[in-house]
Amino acid sequence: MSTSAPLTVLLTGASTGIGRVSALHLARKGYRVLATVRRDKDAASLRAEAVPGLEPVIVDVDKAEDIERIGQQIDAEPGGLYALINNAGFNYNAPFEQTVEARARAMMETNFFGLYRLSQRLIPALRRGAEQAGQPSKLVNVSSIGGSIGLPWESFYHASKFAVLGLSESLRNELYAQNIRVVVVQPGGIQTDFMPKTEASLQTALAEMTPEGRSRYAKPLETMLGLTASAAKYGTPPVAVAKAFERILGRRNPGFRTWVGLDARILHALHAVLPYWLMHAMLRRLSGA
Repeated sequence: MSTSAPLTVLLTGASTGIGRVSALHLARKGYRVLATVRRDKDAASLRAEAVPGLEPVIVDVDKAEDIERIGQQIDAEPGGLYALINNAGFNYNAPFEQTVEARARAMMETNFFGLYRLSQRLIPALRRGAEQAGQPSKLVNVSSIGGSIGLPWESFYHASKFAVLGLSESLRNELYAQNIRVVVVQPGGIQTDFMPKTEASLQTALAEMTPEGRSRYAKPLETMLGLTASAAKYGTPPVAVAKAFERILGRRNPGFRTWVGLDARILHALHAVLPYWLMHAMLRRLSGA
């Protein structure tokens, strides 16, 4: 980093996994990182790391009052905001036929609408951040390789991540002339608590099925459980995502999409060249559909 004062980055979902590792990594690289968490104990855990430049803040992206509070805090700072990294999100697994609407809506609220509200509120701060930095500011949205490819048994998760990709592409073009670069990061399987949480979500779906649902969906969901366990064991370390964020923030004009993990890059390449019938046959076999 070339500026004398550290550039400010707001990163959501920093209590665990990709968010926590990335907040620590970027702060150690010299950024001032406002790392959002929802609970005081998670803020205390981050503070205990004693990394200069790392500032945990309590923000729930589902709460309008939290978004307004952090917006006002950043409005009061003369340097604006150099980067917003929208990382907060979670998974929900169930066969589409057995989906519980309230859970699907709750996931969409965090994964998509929370991202929308926070980004909209902070666009003026990103404009000021670009002026202060002397280069474009960055709005980084974490989607997933599942934002391009839809596996069975998590249709609403994929819907949320496809939505993030579509929103981001539109924003990339809207905000380019305002010196804000919108970038999407699409990780594959990452070794974080996301995978154990996905396993728990699948187990819940199995436990809550009707007898008819079990006859149709139990075996393929058990196959998906095995796939998830493999991803948890052999997935990419979360620091790879943190380093991808670092590269994006360090470039004046980063590309629109960044894939993280060999699995994400392979799936993206296959999706680009294979006919849909073959790609879908492979995905069905992989997921037990």
